[in-house]
Amino acid sequence: MNKDFDALCGGRENLIRLAHKYQTPLLVIDKQKAIENIDTIKNALSLCKISNTVAYASKAFLCGEMLNIVKENNLSLDAVSGGELFLADRFGIDPQKIYFHGNNKSVQELTEANDKGVTVIADNYEELELLEKIAKKPQKVMLRINTGIEANTHKYIATAFTDSKFGILHNSDDFKACMDLIDNSDKQTLTGISSHIGSQIVEAEPFIQNAEILTDIIKSLKRPLCLNIGGGYGIKYLKESDVDLFGLISKVAAAINEKTSDAVGCVKEVIIECGRSIIGDAGITLYTAGFKKTTPHRRYVFVDGGMSDNIRPALYNAKYHFENLSRNDTKTELFTIGGKLCESGDVLGEAFMPHNTEYGDIIACFCTGAYCYPLSSNYNLALKSAVVIWDGKKDYLALRRQTYNDLISLETRGDL
Repeated sequence: MNKDFDALCGGRENLIRLAHKYQTPLLVIDKQKAIENIDTIKNALSLCKISNTVAYASKAFLCGEMLNIVKENNLSLDAVSGGELFLADRFGIDPQKIYFHGNNKSVQELTEANDKGVTVIADNYEELELLEKIAKKPQKVMLRINTGIEANTHKYIATAFTDSKFGILHNSDDFKACMDLIDNSDKQTLTGISSHIGSQIVEAEPFIQNAEILTDIIKSLKRPLCLNIGGGYGIKYLKESDVDLFGLISKVAAAINEKTSDAVGCVKEVIIECGRSIIGDAGITLYTAGFKKTTPHRRYVFVDGGMSDNIRPALYNAKYHFENLSRNDTKTELFTIGGKLCESGDVLGEAFMPHNTEYGDIIACFCTGAYCYPLSSNYNLALKSAVVIWDGKKDYLALRRQTYNDLISLETRGDL
C-alpha cells in the first residue's frame, strides 16, 4: 500500500512529538516507506528476463543506518567517493557488491578500491591509464558511457548531453582507446557498460533510449557484459504530481527484454542504481516557525533552517510540499517559507497554510530524504540537523545534531 504524505512517519501527531523530542530542524526517515520503494523497484526490474540487481545510489543519502537498510534488503551499492567507500567498509558492505563511480578519482581512492576488490566504473581514458599503473591486483572495470540522451530535467542534474563532464562518448575515439587499453591489459577486465543520463526524470522514453544504445554497444563488443542502466527515476515531490515508479522501470524492463531477445548471451546482468527513488519521499524535514513579515507582494513565515539544510530550491529551483502540522484551520493563505540564512536566495518555497500560522508552529517539508542532508552545510555556522529513523513502531537517532563544539573540532590554533 502506498503511503500518502499524511501517513508518513506515523502521521501528524507523531511528527509533532518527534519535533519536540529531538528539536528542529530535524530530518525524519520513514524506514517502512524506504523498504516499500525498494520492493517496488525490485518487482519492476524483475520483469527483466535477464538476471538483475538493484544498487543503492549512496550519494542521495548515506549514514550507517542507511547502510544497514542496504544490507537488510540485499542491495548492491553505488559509491562516488573515498568517504563513501570508507563508510561502506566500516558497516560491512561486501566489496564485491560495490560499484565505484566518479569523474576524477584520486590515486588514494583508486588504490583503496583496487585493494578492496571494488568494481571501478571508469569515466575516462586517463583513469584507466592510472589504474594500469597502480593496480596491485586484478581490477574489474565498467566504462561509463555518455549516450547523448538529453532528458527533460534541470540542466544541473542532466548528465548525458554531448559536453557533459561525465562519461565517454559512445561513438568517439576515446571509447576505442579505452577498449584497446583494457583488451591489452593483464590487470583490468571489462565487466560491464554503464550510463546515467540525469536525475528526477519522470518519462520512460529517455531511459529506454539509453538502455537500447548500451545494449547495442554490448552486442558490438561480442562478449558477456553487465548492462548498468543507471538511475535518475523521479519521485512525487508535490501532491498534485503524477509519478509512477513501477510503471517507469517496468517499461524500461520491457524494452530491455525486446532488445536482448537475441542477445541473452551478451547481456549477462541488468543493474539499476536508485537513490532518490528509494529514500527521497521517505524523508520529512521538520522546522519550527519563527517571525512573520508582510511585504507589498509577499507574506513570509520564517523557519529555523533554510539553505544550510536544503539548498535544492536555491540550486535547482526545486519545489516541495509544506504543511503546518500544528494547525488544521481551513482558512489558508499563501506563505513564502523563508530560511534564516543571510542570503536573499534562502527561500525554501511557497505554500498555502493556515492564515493564523504562528511563532512556534511545526512546519513539515516533505520528500527531503534525498540530496538534502548530503548537500547540507555549516554556512553561517549553522548546525547540521539530527536524523531520526521511524520504523513504524519506534523512533531512534541515526545521526545526532551537531554542537558548537563540533564546529571548532578542526581548529588548530587559538585558546580552545
